[in-house]
Amino acid sequence: MKRLAQLALVLSLAINLGFGLAWLGHRRAPLDSAPEARHEFHRRTPDGDQVAPRSHGAWASRRTRWLDRHLHLDPKRREDLRGSLLPLEPKMVDTRHKLEEARREFAQQLRAPVPDRETVLATHEEISQLQTRLDSLVTEALLKEAQFLRPEERRKPGAWFPRRRGTNEGGRR
Repeated sequence: MKRLAQLALVLSLAINLGFGLAWLGHRRAPLDSAPEARHEFHRRTPDGDQVAPRSHGAWASRRTRWLDRHLHLDPKRREDLRGSLLPLEPKMVDTRHKLEEARREFAQQLRAPVPDRETVLATHEEISQLQTRLDSLVTEALLKEAQFLRPEERRKPGAWFPRRRGTNEGGRR
C-alpha cells in the first residue's frame, strides 16, 4: 500500500508540474518582449495616427464564449451576438492601445526629475478622454448584448456581469 501511495504522489506531482510549466510558458511569452514591441503597428488612420493591428474578432469571440459558458446560449444566438460585437472591436482595441500608451507616457512624465505641470495635466486630460471613449464603447457593447439576452438572463446574478472575487454587491471587500 505504501508503494501505491508513493506512486500516486509522484504521478500527482508530475501532473501538477506539467500544468505549472505549461501555464508559465503560456504566461511568459508576451512578457519576454519589450512593452513597445508587444503592439506592432501596421496601419494608420486618415489623420495619421498609428493604430494597433486588428485582432480579428478575438475580443468578440472571448466575450461570446464567456456569456455562452454562463448562460448556455443556443448556437444561432451565440453567432448573432458575436456578429453584433465584431464592428465595435477595432475601435475598442485601438482605444485601449492608445490608453495604455498615454498611461505609459504619463508615468514617464511623473518620473522626470522635475515634472512639467502643463504636460502632465495635458496627458492626464488625454487619459480621461480615452477612458471615457472606452467606457462608451463598452456601454454600447452591453446594449448590443442586451438585445440578444432574455430578461431572466440579464437578471441572473454573475451571468452577464462577472463579479470580482472577494467583493459583495456594493463592490467593496
